[in-house]
Amino acid sequence: MISSKQNPLIKAAKKLTSRKGRRQAQAYLIEGPHLLEMAVQSQQLIKLILVTAAAQRSLPDNLDISAYTVEEISPDLADYLSQTPTTQAVFAVVAMKTPQPIFDQAPLLILDQVQDPGNVGTLIRTAAAFNYGGLVLGKGSVDLYNEKTLRSAQGSHFYLNCYQADLDELLPQLQAQGYQLVASNLDDHATSINDLNLDQAWAIILGNEGQGVSQDFIDMADSQAYIPMGPGAESLNVAVAGGIFMQHFNNLD
Repeated sequence: MISSKQNPLIKAAKKLTSRKGRRQAQAYLIEGPHLLEMAVQSQQLIKLILVTAAAQRSLPDNLDISAYTVEEISPDLADYLSQTPTTQAVFAVVAMKTPQPIFDQAPLLILDQVQDPGNVGTLIRTAAAFNYGGLVLGKGSVDLYNEKTLRSAQGSHFYLNCYQADLDELLPQLQAQGYQLVASNLDDHATSINDLNLDQAWAIILGNEGQGVSQDFIDMADSQAYIPMGPGAESLNVAVAGGIFMQHFNNLD
């Protein structure tokens, strides 16, 4: 059993709790039996599993981890590695996967400086549910592999093509491939989603929780759209708005 914070495996796993550490290792840390089960089911490259004896005995019967490198750790180390108030005491080091090409005419969701990990995780989960072709995080958005993002996404990132990109470069490429860029916007130039016609592949651009979509990307977009709301409602949470956009546009398809 590993009980020291100085153990090389523990030190390497702890580094994955920072964005810099994840980028350097091209790997990230997941916690909990649900995310571990999703990682196994989706055939992720799991480099290492760290688990307390008690947590391993409590794993679901259908979760077979015999094919992986498993190390028992002490309860104190589980607390040390966990980023939640109460640890689930099972962790896995998972390799970042290389995103697949997205120019296949499937709908896309693009996030411009969306910073709340709970919002991003919810949008990942919703985009996967609506069978979107991918989700792109632009500069200034929260890290895809942030622990809170992963917890909110509930493993949906394993099944959705997610990656981070420079939107100044990506958006013109999408337009060149025939995508219609639809920017969420509340000003007078926007069209109600009820009146918007989509006659080609589309990519929805959602913006920062406080500032909305950057003006440069609004100017670049082919269309601007808003969600009609009743009196007294100024705006919607970006994750809620994203779900409405995706569901509505899917119905138009």
